Amino acid sequence: MKDIFLRGVMLTAGTMSFVVPASASESTGSAAAALSAVSEANELLTEDDLKRRGWRIRLGAALGTVPDYVGAQEHRLKLLPVVDIRYGERWHLNFNSLSYSALSSGAWQFGPMVKYKAGRKESRSAVLQGLGDIDPSLQLGAFLKYRTDRMLFRAEYRHALKEEQGDSIRLTLGHALFKAGDFVLAGALRGKWMSNSAMQTHFGITPEQAAASERGLPAYAAQRGVSEVSADIFGRYELAEGYRLVGLVSYTRLLGNAADSPLASGDFGSTRQIKAGIGFTVDF
Repeated sequence: MKDIFLRGVMLTAGTMSFVVPASASESTGSAAAALSAVSEANELLTEDDLKRRGWRIRLGAALGTVPDYVGAQEHRLKLLPVVDIRYGERWHLNFNSLSYSALSSGAWQFGPMVKYKAGRKESRSAVLQGLGDIDPSLQLGAFLKYRTDRMLFRAEYRHALKEEQGDSIRLTLGHALFKAGDFVLAGALRGKWMSNSAMQTHFGITPEQAAASERGLPAYAAQRGVSEVSADIFGRYELAEGYRLVGLVSYTRLLGNAADSPLASGDFGSTRQIKAGIGFTVDF
């Protein structure tokens, strides 16, 4: 089993370096959200295999379309890694997020988590030119999860170590919807709340940024609140044992101060965000 794990980690590193030719900090928040959706949908669709002891390694890649940044009108095609590594029922590595189930009682789990939050490069979109980059940051937090064979509820609190990136709370409610032979379908609803500093960093525009904006974006002070709600549909088809095709379609509606931001409204942005993709995974 140790050899299998080492081989899996090596393949993970190879996959990540292949599908992310630049640094991980250039990933968009939209892409990270899509990867999180895939990981949580996996929990709904894998049933008993997630209850096994020892290592379970699932690696792959997905090709999908995501907004240039959260709130963008324009989309781009991205090749993304699918990395899901678990040990027992407690340790879980999902590409850029590591969690540990410290307390477990029946279907409930609770524990700490750490996540690498990708930044936002102003070069990613002409709309962002002049606003400067958002640096990547580590986020520390905790999660609470309730999972049955067909339903998943997960709540997360995250605090960014970079002070200006603030705090966020995320809620997910998912349910398996349909199964026919080797094809399974699941759905999920999501919500996200952001603190003052988190909202200002991602959706606000300071007077200095407004003066430097190449698109002439006005200054905007964003305040805490619910920033978005999403609906996801995830499908999986098992080609053979351990080999799967996966697909995701996600619709996100920005709300509150996020929706009112010049980055997500007017001529340059959109409060309606679509992500879609298809991928291939292998179990080890």
